[in-house]
Amino acid sequence: MEDRDVEQLKKMIGMKELFIVPSGKLQRDTVLASNEKGVLTVSQMLKEIMYIIKFIRQVFGKNERKYSVAIKFLQSVQLALMNKDVRKPTKEQMKIAADVMHEVADMHAQSEEVKERNEKIAIDIKWLIDVLES
Repeated sequence: MEDRDVEQLKKMIGMKELFIVPSGKLQRDTVLASNEKGVLTVSQMLKEIMYIIKFIRQVFGKNERKYSVAIKFLQSVQLALMNKDVRKPTKEQMKIAADVMHEVADMHAQSEEVKERNEKIAIDIKWLIDVLES
C-alpha cells in the first residue's frame, strides 16, 4: 500500500498517527495509535475488544455464523496483543468482523450523521482489507 493510501485511510477514520509495533513483545502501555483525543494503548484496545465480545454475546448470541466469526476474529486480535501465536484470519473473516463491528457501532450511534460516518469507516476498512490482502 502506498503512503498516500495510508494517509487517506488515517484521515477517514480519524486517526492522527498509527504506530509501528516495536520489535519484541507488546507491553500493556505500548501505544498503537493516536488522534486529537489521545492515544490508544494495548491495554485500552484489549478492554474495548472484551466489551465488544461481551456485547455481541449478550445482544446477538452466537447462533448466526457472522457473530461467531466476529467473536473468533476479536479473540485472535486479543491473543496477538498478548504476544500469543495466532493463525492469520482470512479476508472473508476480517470483512465479516468489520460488518459486525459496524452493526455494533450503529446500535450505539446517537444520530444519522454518526451512522453515515460509521458506514464510511466500514467501507474504508473493507477497502483496506482488500488492498492489504491483494
